Amino acid sequence: MHYARYQAGINMAIAQTGLYKQDIAELSALTVTRCDCYHGIAAMGLTILTAIYCPGKLGFHVPPPPGWLMGLEFVNIAGCYLFLGLTLWFAMHASMRADTAATHMLTRFVRLPIPSQGMLDKARKFL
Repeated sequence: MHYARYQAGINMAIAQTGLYKQDIAELSALTVTRCDCYHGIAAMGLTILTAIYCPGKLGFHVPPPPGWLMGLEFVNIAGCYLFLGLTLWFAMHASMRADTAATHMLTRFVRLPIPSQGMLDKARKFL
Protein backbone atom coordinates (compact mmCIF):
# COMPACT_ATOMS: atom_id res chain seq x y z
CA MET A 1 0.00 0.00 0.00
CA HIS A 2 2.72 2.45 0.98
CA TYR A 3 4.86 1.65 -2.08
CA ALA A 4 1.83 1.87 -4.40
CA ARG A 5 1.09 5.38 -3.12
CA TYR A 6 4.76 6.29 -3.58
CA GLN A 7 4.73 4.86 -7.11
CA ALA A 8 1.60 6.86 -7.96
CA GLY A 9 3.31 10.04 -6.76
CA ILE A 10 6.38 9.33 -8.87
CA ASN A 11 4.21 8.64 -11.92
CA MET A 12 2.44 11.97 -11.44
CA ALA A 13 5.79 13.76 -11.12
CA ILE A 14 6.99 12.12 -14.34
CA ALA A 15 3.80 13.21 -16.12
CA GLN A 16 4.25 16.76 -14.80
CA THR A 17 7.83 16.80 -16.06
CA GLY A 18 6.56 15.72 -19.48
CA LEU A 19 4.13 18.66 -19.47
CA TYR A 20 6.95 21.05 -18.57
CA LYS A 21 9.03 19.71 -21.45
CA GLN A 22 6.11 20.08 -23.82
CA ASP A 23 5.54 23.69 -22.70
CA ILE A 24 9.19 24.59 -23.27
CA ALA A 25 9.17 22.98 -26.71
CA GLU A 26 5.99 24.85 -27.70
CA LEU A 27 7.28 28.23 -26.50
CA SER A 28 10.54 27.70 -28.35
CA ALA A 29 8.71 26.63 -31.51
CA LEU A 30 6.56 29.76 -31.34
CA THR A 31 9.62 32.01 -31.29
CA VAL A 32 11.42 30.05 -34.00
CA THR A 33 8.37 30.12 -36.28
CA ARG A 34 7.92 33.85 -35.85
CA CYS A 35 11.60 34.53 -36.55
CA ASP A 36 11.48 32.30 -39.63
CA CYS A 37 8.59 34.41 -40.95
CA TYR A 38 10.60 37.61 -40.36
CA HIS A 39 13.58 36.02 -42.07
CA GLY A 40 11.59 35.10 -45.18
CA ILE A 41 9.96 38.50 -45.45
CA ALA A 42 13.29 40.31 -45.08
CA ALA A 43 14.88 38.08 -47.73
CA MET A 44 12.03 38.85 -50.15
CA GLY A 45 12.42 42.56 -49.39
CA LEU A 46 16.14 42.38 -50.16
CA THR A 47 15.38 40.64 -53.45
CA ILE A 48 12.91 43.35 -54.45
CA LEU A 49 15.33 46.11 -53.45
CA THR A 50 18.08 44.49 -55.49
CA ALA A 51 15.76 44.40 -58.52
CA ILE A 52 15.10 48.13 -58.05
CA TYR A 53 18.69 49.13 -57.22
CA CYS A 54 20.64 47.25 -59.91
CA PRO A 55 19.30 48.87 -63.12
CA GLY A 56 20.29 52.32 -61.87
CA LYS A 57 17.09 54.04 -62.96
CA LEU A 58 13.42 53.87 -62.09
CA GLY A 59 11.67 53.42 -65.41
CA PHE A 60 12.79 51.80 -68.65
CA HIS A 61 10.24 53.36 -71.02
CA VAL A 62 10.09 56.85 -69.57
CA PRO A 63 12.73 59.54 -69.18
CA PRO A 64 14.67 59.24 -65.89
CA PRO A 65 13.95 61.61 -63.02
CA PRO A 66 16.49 64.28 -62.07
CA GLY A 67 19.84 63.17 -60.66
CA TRP A 68 19.27 64.63 -57.19
CA LEU A 69 16.03 62.63 -56.86
CA MET A 70 17.78 59.44 -57.98
CA GLY A 71 20.51 60.12 -55.42
CA LEU A 72 17.93 60.38 -52.66
CA GLU A 73 16.26 57.19 -53.84
CA PHE A 74 19.52 55.23 -53.82
CA VAL A 75 20.43 56.54 -50.37
CA ASN A 76 17.03 55.43 -49.08
CA ILE A 77 17.40 52.02 -50.72
CA ALA A 78 20.85 51.66 -49.15
CA GLY A 79 19.32 52.46 -45.75
CA CYS A 80 16.67 49.81 -46.39
CA TYR A 81 19.44 47.32 -47.20
CA LEU A 82 21.03 48.09 -43.86
CA PHE A 83 17.85 47.60 -41.86
CA LEU A 84 16.79 44.48 -43.75
CA GLY A 85 20.27 43.04 -43.22
CA LEU A 86 19.89 43.71 -39.50
CA THR A 87 16.45 42.08 -39.62
CA LEU A 88 17.97 38.97 -41.20
CA TRP A 89 20.75 38.88 -38.63
CA PHE A 90 18.44 39.36 -35.64
CA ALA A 91 15.92 36.82 -36.95
CA MET A 92 18.62 34.18 -37.37
CA HIS A 93 20.16 35.00 -34.00
CA ALA A 94 16.83 34.97 -32.15
CA SER A 95 15.83 31.67 -33.77
CA MET A 96 19.10 29.99 -32.83
CA ARG A 97 19.02 31.52 -29.36
CA ALA A 98 15.50 30.22 -28.75
CA ASP A 99 16.58 26.72 -29.77
CA THR A 100 19.64 26.95 -27.54
CA ALA A 101 17.63 28.23 -24.58
CA ALA A 102 15.08 25.43 -24.99
CA THR A 103 17.86 22.84 -25.06
CA HIS A 104 19.47 24.42 -22.01
CA MET A 105 16.22 24.43 -20.05
CA LEU A 106 15.36 20.88 -21.07
CA THR A 107 18.75 19.49 -20.09
CA ARG A 108 19.47 21.57 -16.99
CA PHE A 109 16.23 22.52 -15.28
CA VAL A 110 13.52 20.07 -16.31
CA ARG A 111 14.71 16.65 -15.23
CA LEU A 112 12.92 13.46 -14.44
CA PRO A 113 12.37 12.99 -10.71
CA ILE A 114 14.84 10.26 -9.82
CA PRO A 115 14.30 9.18 -6.22
CA SER A 116 17.19 9.19 -3.80
CA GLN A 117 18.10 6.21 -1.66
CA GLY A 118 16.47 7.86 1.35
CA MET A 119 13.19 8.27 -0.53
CA LEU A 120 13.29 4.63 -1.54
CA ASP A 121 13.97 3.58 2.04
CA LYS A 122 10.98 5.60 3.26
CA ALA A 123 8.74 3.94 0.67
CA ARG A 124 9.84 0.47 1.70
CA LYS A 125 7.94 -1.47 4.26
CA PHE A 126 10.13 -3.24 6.80
CA LEU A 127 8.85 -6.51 8.17
